[in-house]
Amino acid sequence: MLPTKKRCPRCGRVLPAEAFNLVRGGRELAGWCRVCNHRYYLDRKEAGFVRKNPSGRKIAHGGYTDAVGRYIDLG
Repeated sequence: MLPTKKRCPRCGRVLPAEAFNLVRGGRELAGWCRVCNHRYYLDRKEAGFVRKNPSGRKIAHGGYTDAVGRYIDLG
C-alpha cells in the first residue's frame, strides 16, 4: 500500500502522494516530487545536456548522438 504523504528529499516539503511519480510498475513512489524532477530536467537542458542515445541513430530534433550521448550537430 502506498503512503498518502511523503517528504521530498530535494525540496524538503511534505506533499501528497499525487505529487510524486510512480515507479516499479506503480508499486512505490519516486524519490523526488514531480516539481523537483521537472526543475532538474530544465536545469540540465539549460546546461546543454541532451538525452543519451546509445545506438547512435537519428533522434527527434534532427541530429545524432555519439557513443557517450553528446549531441552532434550535422548542420
